[in-house]
Amino acid sequence: MLLNATIMEGHAGRRAGILLGLEDITDRRMADRFKDEFIGIASHELKTPATSIQAYTQILYNEFLESNDQRSAALMSRLNSQVTRLAHLAKTCWT
Repeated sequence: MLLNATIMEGHAGRRAGILLGLEDITDRRMADRFKDEFIGIASHELKTPATSIQAYTQILYNEFLESNDQRSAALMSRLNSQVTRLAHLAKTCWT
């Protein structure tokens, strides 16, 4: 239950009473629990492929550097930065 209270003003600024309100928040709490569970599952499901993508981009980055393909290496570096950002969001924002 959620309790709300408001002071009711009377004449000349005097307190006339207090208005109390009760609200059943069982459904809201259950929805919050389902939301938290969903976010936890989604976070886990995003972190796993993000980690694999990071590994592959680092391997490709190193191979492009060894073959002196600077343009492709730069693109892999950008890709890796974005995947790292996604993994960080999945780790910190959703857990």
